[in-house]
Amino acid sequence: MQKLKFQRELSEEELERLVEYTRRKEREPPLAFVGRDDIRSEIIGQVDDRLKATDTVSRTFVIKGAPGCGKTSLLSQFKLDIAHKENAYAVPIKTSELNEPALFLESFVSELVKGYERKAFSSKETTNKTTGEALFIKQEREWKAAMPSLVERLERKSSSIWKVLKELLNLKNNPVFLLLVDEAQRTRPLQGTSENTIATELHLGETDGIKIIPVFAGLSDTPKVLGRVGVSLRSEVTTLGALTEHETELVVWKTIAELKVIDLFRDNDFKTIMEQCTIASEQWPRHLDQYLKTLVKAIVAGSSDSEIDLDRVISKGHENRMAYYDVQLSRLKTGRLVATLVWIAKQHEVNAPILSEDVLQAIEDDPWIEESPNMVLNHLLHHGILEDLPFTVQDMKFSIPSLHTYLANDCDRERVLAEMDRLFQERLNERK
Repeated sequence: MQKLKFQRELSEEELERLVEYTRRKEREPPLAFVGRDDIRSEIIGQVDDRLKATDTVSRTFVIKGAPGCGKTSLLSQFKLDIAHKENAYAVPIKTSELNEPALFLESFVSELVKGYERKAFSSKETTNKTTGEALFIKQEREWKAAMPSLVERLERKSSSIWKVLKELLNLKNNPVFLLLVDEAQRTRPLQGTSENTIATELHLGETDGIKIIPVFAGLSDTPKVLGRVGVSLRSEVTTLGALTEHETELVVWKTIAELKVIDLFRDNDFKTIMEQCTIASEQWPRHLDQYLKTLVKAIVAGSSDSEIDLDRVISKGHENRMAYYDVQLSRLKTGRLVATLVWIAKQHEVNAPILSEDVLQAIEDDPWIEESPNMVLNHLLHHGILEDLPFTVQDMKFSIPSLHTYLANDCDRERVLAEMDRLFQERLNERK
């Protein structure tokens, strides 16, 4: 048993802060963001380039990956990365808004108002907060007053969305907008067309002089979905996977530091926490977030005894992961397909490549699966159960090793938990 003693008592204020952290919703930005340096540098570099440029043509970025790999967190981080840049704004857009011109216009302006408020308060030209707030309120009123007639023009299709947006915003200093579209796999053609005109024009830079850098983030089949609605050429695709061990340990350390309880454990005990959360989570961002929440809950619960049981934290984290896989597999809507996945998992070692033709054959051999094998395979890719291996033509694998383990052990919780504990111990021993 790994009982880790507190070095001091927790104050009421600290306990409140820890409890608030455990109530964070799943898609909220993390307290500590680490990694993804290459894609962050590329996109911030593109913002800098566009600020200097006179044309509107920019690169289109597509970020894809299995559920829980950190796409939403990365988009949130981009907002922070450009917060200090004058004349650059991050504008989050939901896919449902991308699919509807009037909603897109309203959401774009609404998000810009929030950004305008932030920039007004921090502007070098603003001498005090009162002046900045007055500017913000005046601009917001003007935009809201003009919005109904502009939406009506869009609905009549008497004006392009970019012309309306440019007229509404009355842009000065030629700003750059980093447009962040999450869950882009849900992009659909606009009504009565074969394309999504908004997405296509964003991609081609045909935005009537407005400089926009589109960043689409979604599941593994997102590039194919975007291609079907007109976003294909000149797109730079980045696939997110697990963090490195060093990055994961930094997330643990920085999260506890942000919660201001980094001194609660001895240095050696905290190193143990970092190491074990890293190994147990497989460096997968979503799972790491769950282990951190479980750890913080254990700290709150252990405040009366001034200790936590780290073994229990790890075991509870494993159980949370199995519950998540239950939900993920339930989206497949057929028990027979899960049975086929179990059979495939048992034929291959964890992390071993699986030929796509073997998956297709297994689906075709199951008489209870009525859909075409290719349709089913696309369904598995869409839901992040399987993913293509990069730099290969036919190889794929289960998106997360523990999902493979879960299936290979017949989704039986006791067997899976025992196997996950065994693999966890193996990795611990490897590092000693």
